[in-house]
Amino acid sequence: MQTLLPANATLTYVPEAGTVTNIAGLETMTGRLVVEDTSRPTDVRFLHVIQGADGTTTTATPASIVQSTAGTSYTGAIVGTNVVLFPVSLATPSVGTGYSVSASVTKHFVTGLAPGGSYTVTADSDGTTAQIVVTAGGTFTADSAGVLAFDLAAVLP
Repeated sequence: MQTLLPANATLTYVPEAGTVTNIAGLETMTGRLVVEDTSRPTDVRFLHVIQGADGTTTTATPASIVQSTAGTSYTGAIVGTNVVLFPVSLATPSVGTGYSVSASVTKHFVTGLAPGGSYTVTADSDGTTAQIVVTAGGTFTADSAGVLAFDLAAVLP
């Protein structure tokens, strides 16, 4: 598990002890992971990337955070050649967003959009960095959960 937000996060393993626990019956876990922001802000966002890896023959792919640069505020994670973006506020309808990622990031997922909504996706790349802009109206369609998925190669000029 990689914690990307909050920036000041601490991760602690808390073993469950005694007869009263928060663990479901027949569950094999013996504790829980607690993530806290040590600065104790009144408003905090959490973003984790969880990957299956055995640590010896398979290791987790490093994850990094990405934030929108224009339009509706989004935050997300880059893992390998994939990026997933989430709206900062569900109360604010998305009118589009812009963000920059490495040009090696090829698969893009933008969440929090109108289910079945139509969008235009434009991209520009200098070979190192790709700038992506998603706006309402166009030929790309979000799925029934409001997720727009696209390949970078499909939107580059």
